[in-house]
Amino acid sequence: LYHNRIPYEIHQSEIQYVVTYDSYSEYRVKNKMLRSEASLRELETQLDKRLFFRIHRKYIVNMAQVQSYRDGVIHMKDTELPVARRKKKEFEQAYMQFES
Repeated sequence: LYHNRIPYEIHQSEIQYVVTYDSYSEYRVKNKMLRSEASLRELETQLDKRLFFRIHRKYIVNMAQVQSYRDGVIHMKDTELPVARRKKKEFEQAYMQFES
């Protein structure tokens, strides 16, 4: 992953969430946004399925970083992310399993 064209090596557990744009992805890690050229589809195969969940066509979240969930919105440290309506039920089940 890169920040200002400087390469960084990080552990998956450090990633809060990933947001994708047309040609690149941004990773929220601590207080930085790091970038890569990977698509969301590629990331889904690379990231640990037990830890990460795709909540929207643009977002993948780290379940360990979710502080709370209510009414289709995930609350993290300093961010709120929407859960897509068609992913809501699946996310709620995954969140309940992850919490236990």
